[in-house]
Amino acid sequence: MITHNDLIDYISRSTVIAVSIVIPTNIASLAIAYFLTSDQARTDMLDILIILLALVAIADIAVAFVLKRKSLTPILDVDGRPDAPILWQAILKISILIGALCSTVPLYGLVLTFLGAGIEVAVGFSLASLIGFMLLRVRPRDFEKLNIGV
Repeated sequence: MITHNDLIDYISRSTVIAVSIVIPTNIASLAIAYFLTSDQARTDMLDILIILLALVAIADIAVAFVLKRKSLTPILDVDGRPDAPILWQAILKISILIGALCSTVPLYGLVLTFLGAGIEVAVGFSLASLIGFMLLRVRPRDFEKLNIGV
């Protein structure tokens, strides 16, 4: 039987793993972007590329949201409560998936910095990554349907 404390423990451990994916990627991207920043004027082509990659970043976060919901569905639709190892594996898989998809977003800012964009573009993509991760991370409320004690 899975208790609410077990669920919190699984979520906490998986979140630490996901954070260890997202945070270093953001820090490394910003550090590299800081050293690559130059004072050249942006072209119209670069502005278009910034918009396109921002749309791709939004699509990445949307895909993470959809995959989170799709991955939770088999767990929430079982009769009764899932076994502890199955629940742990599902939570871990979802957390790693969200972490990996959110960690691609600052890389888009880094690519744009390679192409001549300023550090503010890289910071914007890193903020989008961190906000997306914070909104999508696994929470106990995602498992309310399992009726695990409050």
